[in-house]
Amino acid sequence: APSTAPAPIDDPAEEKSVQFLSFVLDDAQDTVWEALLPRTMNTRYSDARLVLFRDVVQSACGTAQAASGPFYCPGDHKVYLDMAFFRELDQRFGAPGDFAQAYVVAHEVGHHVQNLLGLSDQVTALQQRARSKEQANDLSVRLELQADCFAGVYANFANISFSDVTTAGNCPGNYVITRTWTATASGSGSGCTATCTQTITVHDTT
Repeated sequence: APSTAPAPIDDPAEEKSVQFLSFVLDDAQDTVWEALLPRTMNTRYSDARLVLFRDVVQSACGTAQAASGPFYCPGDHKVYLDMAFFRELDQRFGAPGDFAQAYVVAHEVGHHVQNLLGLSDQVTALQQRARSKEQANDLSVRLELQADCFAGVYANFANISFSDVTTAGNCPGNYVITRTWTATASGSGSGCTATCTQTITVHDTT
């Protein structure tokens, strides 16, 4: 079922981005984690929801500014994305296109998986016992790397091209991007190692 909260759309051009972000969220949850988590970790998967906002938003984790970037709040099981973030991703960091957006969503869903597995609470407890700020920061980095690993798991299991997304999710664009992922992920509990190789081929259909 769709799991996206109503988006504050001022620009009709953003409608296509909203549709794509919603598709990726539902695809990551329905295609991969809803089946994988019960089978491999004996944990029932419950959906996260996507909240799209501009400038500032109130979540169960407090008030967040757009400068905070995309984030997941374990208190309300929601992924928060500022619509201006993807424009900055394109113009400032040179990472345009659907794949960059899909990665951001899959990474935040990875944090939701960590929350469902109790890993986020484990890391928080370890940080409270850390002997230094450096140790606490290292644990945060490890949590982010594991969310990257989980994003790679989705990319591997989904094994889709954006031509498929165009048909299934009304994805914008007059191009086809074929992605080939070779990904291995292993480990359980708080440990996860991943090796991912990505090949992207772009075909202009205009």
